[in-house]
Amino acid sequence: MNTRTRAHLILFFTALIWGLSFASQAAAMDYLPPFAFNAIRYLLGALVLLPLILFRKTTFDRHQVLTGLLIGLVLTTASSLQQVSLQVASAGKAGFITGLYIVFVPFLARFAGEKVNPRQFIALALALAGLALMSLTEGGGLDWPDFFLLICAVLFAVHIILIERRAKGLDSLALAFVQFVTAGSLAILLSLIFGETLSWVNVKASMGSILFVGIFCCGLAYTLQIVGQKGSDPTTASLIMSLESVFAVIGGALFLGERLSARQLWGCAFILAAVVYSTILDSKNRNSLHKEDLSNVEETSTNNS
Repeated sequence: MNTRTRAHLILFFTALIWGLSFASQAAAMDYLPPFAFNAIRYLLGALVLLPLILFRKTTFDRHQVLTGLLIGLVLTTASSLQQVSLQVASAGKAGFITGLYIVFVPFLARFAGEKVNPRQFIALALALAGLALMSLTEGGGLDWPDFFLLICAVLFAVHIILIERRAKGLDSLALAFVQFVTAGSLAILLSLIFGETLSWVNVKASMGSILFVGIFCCGLAYTLQIVGQKGSDPTTASLIMSLESVFAVIGGALFLGERLSARQLWGCAFILAAVVYSTILDSKNRNSLHKEDLSNVEETSTNNS
């Protein structure tokens, strides 16, 4: 199995875990406050990685720590908005709206100097139409959980771009560990600020959700994301990770008995179409830029000779 195929399988497994984790996150909200839950799961994720850190005698340089702190800050903000929303929103709906991060990636990358294909606006229009079908109330407004999830999607797009641009050459394990410690510590601070209360009875009642999300979603999946993105191009990685939305609906139906209305299912279809279309356009755009770079190299080589 070559490196690229292995990376794609890793990203597929990551999307599966992330998608199914929405059901666990939603179920945990019956017992735990959102910030305390995030604190537990991220610190548990760091604890899962600690034996590997010690076994490998992993070192932490300044660049790794600063990058870990930065992506940890973004992750905390995004997951806090997501977890607060899951107190009201269904797991499937939250998964699809969060999946909009794939559409936002090329637009945010524009601020980093990348060109945006004008046809990406078609993808954005499809995504917004899907969001409207899933989320707009009868009065025409956007429910606050959906608005929070929309901001969450933007932040996860920022998270992907930061990993793509700053994680290359860095130790994946060390970066993930710093990210989790940062996210867990900030979540504790938020929990204290908002006066959340926590009891052992409630922790025990939601232990299954905590263990799944902490061990598999955080300790394993977020680490696999970093590893997988290093071995794949951003476009293919984004397309594979967009399956998270589909797995979220499946998980919500299997484990929570959730059902989406016909209108919401059409919204899911529009959003999924936007995600796929956006990824295909991004792939063509990158291939075009790559050919342009090769042409410039050949032209420079010819002139020099």
